[in-house]
Amino acid sequence: MRPTSTSLLAAMMLGMLFLLATPLSAAQVSGCCSNPGAGIFACNFQTLVVRDTQCCPKPEANNPSFYKSAQFPSYPINSQDCAANFFAENAGCDSVPACKTGCCCAPSGPSTTSKLYCTDAGSEFFDKPCSQVSCTTPECNDGLDNDGNGCADAQDTGCVSLTDTNEENGICLGQGQGCSDPAYTPKLNALSITPVKGQKQLFLSWADECGQNALSYDIFRCRGNGCTTFTRIGSTSTTTFTDSSDALLFDTTYTYMAKAFYSVQSVTPTVQKTASLGNIECLGQATADKFCVQPSTYLAQKDYFIINFPLNFSSANFINQVRDKFSSRLNKAFSCDQSNILQPGGVSCTSDETCIMKGSVPACVPKDNCQQDSFNPFQLFGSQQLCENGKYCFYDASSSPANACYFCKPEMSCYDYKSEGACTRDNCGITSCKWNSLSTELGTGVCISTQQNNCPWCDKPGTDGMESSRAHNKVYEACTKEKTDKLTTPSSQCIFTGATAKTCDNVICTDIAAANCPSTPVQLAGGNVLAKRGGQCGADMCALLANKCRKDADADGIADCPTTSCETDIFPPETTIVPVLSNGSLNQLRIDIRDKTSANGALALRTTNDYGTLLCTGTCPANHPFGTSTLSQSLLYSNRKLFDKSTLQIIMNLSAGDNIISYYSQDPSKNVGLIKTVTFSAPSSSTGPIVGNLSVPNSAEVLDTIYAGSIPSATVKFLEPASITFAQLKNPTTGDLFTPTFSSLLQQTTEFTFSATPPDGTYVLEVNAKNSEGVFMSPSFSKQIIIDGKPPVLQNSTPANNSVLRASSVPFSLNFTRETTILSIVLDDKELANNFTTINNKVYTATLNISDGNKLMRITARSFAGVVTIIPLRFIMNAQPLDITLVSPLYGVSPASPFEVRIHTDNDATCRHSTGSASDFSFMDPFSSTGGTDHVIS
Repeated sequence: MRPTSTSLLAAMMLGMLFLLATPLSAAQVSGCCSNPGAGIFACNFQTLVVRDTQCCPKPEANNPSFYKSAQFPSYPINSQDCAANFFAENAGCDSVPACKTGCCCAPSGPSTTSKLYCTDAGSEFFDKPCSQVSCTTPECNDGLDNDGNGCADAQDTGCVSLTDTNEENGICLGQGQGCSDPAYTPKLNALSITPVKGQKQLFLSWADECGQNALSYDIFRCRGNGCTTFTRIGSTSTTTFTDSSDALLFDTTYTYMAKAFYSVQSVTPTVQKTASLGNIECLGQATADKFCVQPSTYLAQKDYFIINFPLNFSSANFINQVRDKFSSRLNKAFSCDQSNILQPGGVSCTSDETCIMKGSVPACVPKDNCQQDSFNPFQLFGSQQLCENGKYCFYDASSSPANACYFCKPEMSCYDYKSEGACTRDNCGITSCKWNSLSTELGTGVCISTQQNNCPWCDKPGTDGMESSRAHNKVYEACTKEKTDKLTTPSSQCIFTGATAKTCDNVICTDIAAANCPSTPVQLAGGNVLAKRGGQCGADMCALLANKCRKDADADGIADCPTTSCETDIFPPETTIVPVLSNGSLNQLRIDIRDKTSANGALALRTTNDYGTLLCTGTCPANHPFGTSTLSQSLLYSNRKLFDKSTLQIIMNLSAGDNIISYYSQDPSKNVGLIKTVTFSAPSSSTGPIVGNLSVPNSAEVLDTIYAGSIPSATVKFLEPASITFAQLKNPTTGDLFTPTFSSLLQQTTEFTFSATPPDGTYVLEVNAKNSEGVFMSPSFSKQIIIDGKPPVLQNSTPANNSVLRASSVPFSLNFTRETTILSIVLDDKELANNFTTINNKVYTATLNISDGNKLMRITARSFAGVVTIIPLRFIMNAQPLDITLVSPLYGVSPASPFEVRIHTDNDATCRHSTGSASDFSFMDPFSSTGGTDHVIS
């Protein structure tokens, strides 16, 4: 049909145009996975997982780790068994019995874990804390020296396994032969990782049979169970380490690895174990006392959620998002065990009740109607007894002359009480409330907590949503120095900054008025210790510069900072230099710098080149600055010289025998660390050539392995001139051998060229050379090189290509055939790569909220060998009703007849139309062109 009048078209567009979307494919099934073979997706409390790709993938032959085997008899038999018995559709893991945390009484003793992992022979699961379970721990796993020989458990050769009940008739490892043998491989074992109760910390300890030879231990961490993407997070010279990194997440599994370095042995054995911080609700719960979980429980960690989970939490809608995410835990009582795992507290309140603490006992109180009388519009006839007696309400000052009756809320603070009477009675059961008067005549003052920091309340009327905030007087209760002093407690001093109040921990130099800023220059005493100069909050690094109080942490008389973040960072870096030996001889000095940038932050290993380390040997200045510096993380040693690893330039000459180096580091915010010393021995004999750098064109180095698409050449750079005597590239698996051509001249840099092209595979490049004195390398230099000229291939994905999805929240999973780095993921012109995480560089996951429409996700991926490819992933999101837009004629009016009608739909659809009374789709007229998102009547 061709329209013949504009009025007819208008009528059609207003009420008689009917559309039908094309049929959709079945939606992907998501829920809670209890398949122990699913790794990080098993009992995942963070998000729902996809059944057919993340829990019960097919075909089974391509995913053997997910299914039953001789090693794992409790795993599902196949994908059908998995879907039926190991997956709860559309359910969170809080409601799945297999994910319940309790005590597993195993032959090796009790441990706190989920029922999912308590399936070994002889194990029994109890739905209660281990402290309430009678479970015998064998002598070989009880941490006790039962036979009195000086060692316990795995360190005693009398123990065959952790289930061994008798520790007798053994000796202590490391006390016999082996540890003095350079060829011996020491054993690391008994790695224990325990959460620090109530804190965001994990404490690691382990045993080393040759600990007397250990120089240091490197600590590595990666996210997930079975992950391989380890990152070094620190080092220690003892067999203990505490991880308090800001990057740690609660309700998340991590794998840790400790790696040992020895003075006698050149081998570097490792030991691994998984651990978790526990539940986020247990942060700050240092005792086993019970507490109620409410949305306000999560407010203290608001920044944590928004920073780490930006797709799930936002500042504008945080409380509602908390209610959606943690609905199964809200309005209930819990306690926390020693592993920071929530334990039921015996109270679960209904929607008509509120869980509160009455002293140390949780209770459900009715959500009372705190309005005393409907015929009392101005609360003129109210009374404290009618309001408060037996009710969860409080009687307090209001914006009118008479007091009012208000609802109590679990998230309220002492500061929400606006009168001395309400503060003293504390009918809402906040506890530890105290009234400090501002004006007796006006009745103004502040109700403070004697146990918490009150400073942030200075410029605020009260807790968001509290009706009593309306009684706040902006004039008489504005933030002033007097009010700031009233908010101060012995444990939390408040400082008035002109408009707000801060604790001393959060005060920066620019907060301090010029009149209160020390007028004398900042001084560094011996060892880089800041000299005491008085002033507010011990502002020893603040100086009056250009009539403003500014930070001058390095005492050079110049303001350190152009930004507030720099001013906020007043924390000096902590540096340790560790000598690293190879075959008993000095190989390098490794520089470990740990730093934090805020009072609430944690010390973390820093590896960026904006940290400088200053060094001195011999007679050194008493304080900053030293004359020699490096931006590198290690110094290479060769023939009584230290070389900068980044530039390969000599930065220090040494003496034969013992050397003492003084050192410290300076961070990007100009803070200088304390001066420390390291002592090591430099041999008098000449060492063979040392390779400073090996490079291959268009390659990348990952964990000491070079990845390249091809290897036409390679360049080796020595610390000092050397003459190469031998070089070969060998594939250990196939035996293929490639000998490069090279110059044998005495020179610092030599290039290898290959006449034949080595095929893809894993190779080892071996090189030997001699120095100007004829001393050869010992041992020869070797480097693993993987040649892989193929681009990354997306083996499968969730959602699959060309899927039609019905739910806006989509769990994505991108599975590659080889180790891959994601460079970019663009969807709807937005860069999303930072939302994806991986445990092995092969599988990348994220949960994204997607708007309706035909979607093209463009994935730019690079193999470790540097081969880049762009992979399109197309899918249709159809979670919302079809959106129809008239494209032409504009506004439904045409100046001429006949004319063409064009409409657009946000998803593919088949459209029909009618200008009469037909309402059944099958009786309507078809569009001239339809089926996609653009539809035409011509």
